[in-house]
Amino acid sequence: MPLRLVALACLLAIALSVPALLSRVAAERQVDTLDVALVDSALRTWEDARDVGDQRALATRLTDAGVRTVVVGMVSVSEHLQSGALVAVVGSGRRGRGPVPKELAGPGPATVLRGRTGDQVFARVVDGLRREFGDRVTVATRPSPAGPVPYVRVDGTKDVSGVSLGYDVDRLRRLVAVGFRVVVALPTAVESRPSWLRREVDRAVRLTGSTTVLALGPLPFADRPADAAAFAEFLAARRLDLAVPDLGPTPGAALYAARLPGRIVRAHVVPVTRQSVRDLDRLVVRGHRAGKERGVSLLVVRPSPALSPARATDGVSELASRTRAELPAGLRAGPPTAMPAVEPGLASQLAAFGAALLVLAVAGAWLVGTPVPFPTVLKRRASSAGPSLEWRALPRGAVAVVWAAVGLIGVGALVSGRLVLWQLVTLAVAVAGASLGVLVALGMSEPPAPQRLPRRTLAAYGLGVLVATTTGLVVAALGSRSVMLVGAVPFLGVKVLLLAPPLVVAVVGALRVGSGTPRWTVDLAAVARRVRPHHVLAALAVLGAAGYYLVRSGNSGIAPGPELWLRDALDQALYVRPRFKEAFLGFPALVVALAGRWTTLPRWMWGAVAAVGTASLVDTFAHFHMPLALELLRSAYSVVIGLVVGSLIVWWWRGRKKDADVSDGAVRSPAEVSPS
Repeated sequence: MPLRLVALACLLAIALSVPALLSRVAAERQVDTLDVALVDSALRTWEDARDVGDQRALATRLTDAGVRTVVVGMVSVSEHLQSGALVAVVGSGRRGRGPVPKELAGPGPATVLRGRTGDQVFARVVDGLRREFGDRVTVATRPSPAGPVPYVRVDGTKDVSGVSLGYDVDRLRRLVAVGFRVVVALPTAVESRPSWLRREVDRAVRLTGSTTVLALGPLPFADRPADAAAFAEFLAARRLDLAVPDLGPTPGAALYAARLPGRIVRAHVVPVTRQSVRDLDRLVVRGHRAGKERGVSLLVVRPSPALSPARATDGVSELASRTRAELPAGLRAGPPTAMPAVEPGLASQLAAFGAALLVLAVAGAWLVGTPVPFPTVLKRRASSAGPSLEWRALPRGAVAVVWAAVGLIGVGALVSGRLVLWQLVTLAVAVAGASLGVLVALGMSEPPAPQRLPRRTLAAYGLGVLVATTTGLVVAALGSRSVMLVGAVPFLGVKVLLLAPPLVVAVVGALRVGSGTPRWTVDLAAVARRVRPHHVLAALAVLGAAGYYLVRSGNSGIAPGPELWLRDALDQALYVRPRFKEAFLGFPALVVALAGRWTTLPRWMWGAVAAVGTASLVDTFAHFHMPLALELLRSAYSVVIGLVVGSLIVWWWRGRKKDADVSDGAVRSPAEVSPS
């Protein structure tokens, strides 16, 4: 396929993606606030301590530092057990001793709790237990000098500590009175009917004026779609925003996000521990990174109970103060902001789908002629003593069938609205475009004329980057819808995207021959006889590197301490850091592959490493929660740094080979050095 047509196809695909991308950018620009919130459980612990001042003085100190929001959850049975208002006599981590009323001493698994004489807490606990367990709850009393001691038995369960009892109304009033904003935290497990939760949330938000509810765990009724839909409709009717954690999809988030477009806030939990309080710089940088790169608008600070109240108060105050004072460009302090609804119209979806088909068509045209196994994979030939593999050039018809199949999947996604079909099309485009970027660049630079090597290398590098960036923009356009932008539905097949392009480039580069050789045969027995131990060790090393490459990818991937430190430093210096596997591995390898005359390894090996960079670049645009402007900036850093690093490697390698030629007694020109 002519290279000019490849470049024109890229420009056309970008133009088709623009409508969807513009609606996305307009929404992303409105999410520009960052709020620091403190969990109420920590605040209550500090208020009970004597070394942090009274409630109003503590509130003044925190609000002056920038902690102006408190996350308040429901009171549970566990909290009353910890405070001593209840004692578990049977079950629920039993601590108390003594007899129970005869009415409650029956057989079978059960929990028995003892309350305090004249305490109103017991009545609220009984109401909550009856709401959850119905007629399995029995109440009785025992006489004592101070008055009747209340007991409650719950049959059929040995632990009721996690049962939610509702919001503490008096606590909510006190927080508002001292000047805090309130974010209402939803319970992680709700067994009762949605009507009870709606009443509790409605009462809490009316008392506090809150406009945001937070789910730090699974969303209510995540396993009951009808109840979840009803509760989502309640949130929409009350004009309440729903905050969900940013790292990983929360169970039930996709269902709620689909029913609450324009009402989803991304939150990030900041744990403050003994170790992290000594290194607040890292917490500040990571909080800013969450706001810049992941669309987070609410930082939830959760101090460790192991910290003393005085130390925890000091650490949280300094963290909040620095987070607000050192806000990066594009962010401002303020209440959390929900991502506006982004629902592209049919015309925008068709345009993005057309761009996807265009990228797939170019990739398919480029792969025509690639060797593939003949349908009779293993067979015995008269001229061979053992089984063999026969390969033939990939025909246009096979490529057209695959292209049409992906097209039908896309049409099905448009007609049915099934998001998983749309995700399959997005994955196919991502893999094809990331592979095509390297293959096109290698094809353009072969054979390189010695006197035109630098110019041709730069042109090939630029074309490869253009193809990969175009693919990334098409992927970003396909993912420009609310449920993906808020992280409720992540990109499908991240591991496949990161692994498939290097494999495709390695296979195509190693097996593709000139057009004059449409088929050939590989004797498997002969190949097996040539395998040596070092071949096996090399294969294991490659598999180990691929495994580490996959394990360290993603938000939960592992990374060594020095790399984490370098990431933080680059974030501060460059606003957004380049991805290491692009800037220092993939794109330098692409430069070396394009100038392969100075290396001793086959160009396809360098190309396979280069595909790690193009796959990572496309994956950057598949981080749909990241603002598009930052995706472009991060990719630009990687492309430029990769070009510089790769050029330095080629320059060093070229000088080394020249020195070797001189030591052999004869200086050879570049034209005399055999390309690999």
